[in-house]
Amino acid sequence: MRPRHIICRLVANATGDNTWWTMIRAAAGGEPEARDVFARRYHQMIRACLVDRWRGKPLAACVDDVVQDVWHDCFKAESALARADPHKGGFRGFLFGVVRTCALRAESARARERGRMAADDSDLDTLVAKGDRLSVMFDREWARAVVHEARRVQTAHAKSKGEPALRRIEMLRMRFEEDWMPRRIAEQMQLSAEVVSQELLRAKNEFLTALAEVIAFHHPHASASWIESEVKRILDLLGQA
Repeated sequence: MRPRHIICRLVANATGDNTWWTMIRAAAGGEPEARDVFARRYHQMIRACLVDRWRGKPLAACVDDVVQDVWHDCFKAESALARADPHKGGFRGFLFGVVRTCALRAESARARERGRMAADDSDLDTLVAKGDRLSVMFDREWARAVVHEARRVQTAHAKSKGEPALRRIEMLRMRFEEDWMPRRIAEQMQLSAEVVSQELLRAKNEFLTALAEVIAFHHPHASASWIESEVKRILDLLGQA
């Protein structure tokens, strides 16, 4: 884990009207470009979550319709998105609540179509308690989305720093996506194994910095210690710790 002072700096920079929550507020206010960015950023994770939930079940054919219901609930007049508040927890919990509501609504409608009595809220909560893995699925997909965003942020930072930083990202890709050992990377890049090991360590720290930055944007009022623990939790979820 990188030094605590870096995380403290990220927390300080992330509080207030940061660009991520500015985009969310713009989307809630009806700005088309902000809504497009919002939908593209979260579409894959929401869809994957619902696909996993309904795999092998009739509702699997309705995944894309329910994703559209999520966008409708987020963007309609007096929308759920307009109620998102960085002072009341992070964005992950808010978005999970919207997805959960839409999923349960679809399941309730399916139950009525099959001639069963409509379930009330307590019945639906019982369904969730009895083996519903939506929260687990959502956490996993959220972690993947946050890591993907962190890689994008790291790449953007590297482009501003120049070729050495971009080379470190390529080393990281070779090591963890191609599963190359440092010695092979050294041979490929015509560097010493010692230099590659040092650069890989630096690249990992740069990725952790980007990951904490993304988490801080989603949770702008979180403490440094909480962000540090959330970085570890996300990496643990994906088996990358």
